[in-house]
Amino acid sequence: MSTFDPEVVLRRHLRAQVVPDPVTSVVDLVEGVLNGSIPAPKLRRRGRPGRRGFTIGVTVAVVAGGTLAATLVRREDVTQPHQGGLCRVAASVTAGGRQLGVSADPVAECRELWASGDMDRHRDNLDPTAPVDPAEVVVPPLVACISSAGLVDVYPATSCDDLDLVPADSTDIADAAADPLVALQERLSTEINAGCVAQEDTPPLIEQMLSDVGLDGWEIVLGRERPEDPCSIAVIVPDEQQIRVIRRMVLGPPPSPPTATRP
Repeated sequence: MSTFDPEVVLRRHLRAQVVPDPVTSVVDLVEGVLNGSIPAPKLRRRGRPGRRGFTIGVTVAVVAGGTLAATLVRREDVTQPHQGGLCRVAASVTAGGRQLGVSADPVAECRELWASGDMDRHRDNLDPTAPVDPAEVVVPPLVACISSAGLVDVYPATSCDDLDLVPADSTDIADAAADPLVALQERLSTEINAGCVAQEDTPPLIEQMLSDVGLDGWEIVLGRERPEDPCSIAVIVPDEQQIRVIRRMVLGPPPSPPTATRP
């Protein structure tokens, strides 16, 4: 196992960009930065054995007036199958949206959000409980595309080409839903992230999870020691074949004792 400083990672990434919607908590922010759903400039990642190739990058250039501009290169494969994408509120790669689950039919899930009026509320910055006239709800054509972060996002559009994205076909979506990373994410979420597991207790738990889902050759990376934060959060970083475990800030009195101890 190796170590890294998550605060350095966060500072480097956040200096380079505005955190996109929908980051709703510190946990969401940390997971987004570490798993790549919040992309960063000059991001270079290694390919993963057993995966199809992909092309990804963010090129940062200085244009007229000294302004920084970023150009996203298209991904060709779903590389974050354990993370649900977004149901986007507009046909733009910078548009906000609602979080989708890991689903065999993300378009249908997004369509339900539009039909319920939830996307109208989000678009118009209304309160989530604000009434929406059903007669005014319009469900637009929807298309699933592979985002620059390797997620399956759904856009109110008729073609991914118009967005300079690669379509996520039924095979891509089915393969992603069946990926062992989906089962691993579920285990990490319920057995580590949802409770209060001491960082030093996580390696044997994660090793067992990796074995159970049939993943070999993965590295468990522990973050910097922070005695004031007794709990942990585990994040999958697929392109590095790593599970990164960092200390998690707890609001209010921490659970005592932690929910897991060394076997």
